Amino acid sequence: MMAAMMLPSLAPVALTWVQAINRSTAGRVRALRITEFIGGYLLAWAGFGVLVYAALAASGHLVNSHPDAGRWIGAGAFLLAGVQQFGPLKRVCLRHCRSPMFQLLRYARFRPWAKDLRVGAHHGLY
Repeated sequence: MMAAMMLPSLAPVALTWVQAINRSTAGRVRALRITEFIGGYLLAWAGFGVLVYAALAASGHLVNSHPDAGRWIGAGAFLLAGVQQFGPLKRVCLRHCRSPMFQLLRYARFRPWAKDLRVGAHHGLY
């Protein structure tokens, strides 16, 4: 499910960034840079996953001690998903993911140290 949902938003910027890497490097350096980019993206999602897991673990303790709390936690999560789906934040994030040229110009200003890792992480956060 994650791949089906995230690949369409990842693809435009990622493909454009990888093409830029392919034009400027070759061989092992190219493989390392692409791995850094993918690693940064996965690092951002892994960090988010750890936060969600911690929230679920904390809510599990709450649900065990207060059985009706699960209903309210579920309703709150559903409400937050609806606010994100219909709110302006979604349009901002989609504009970021669907406009690779603007992002490439922004990422070009990043300092060279671990640049690809930071680009992947930044894009993953969106």
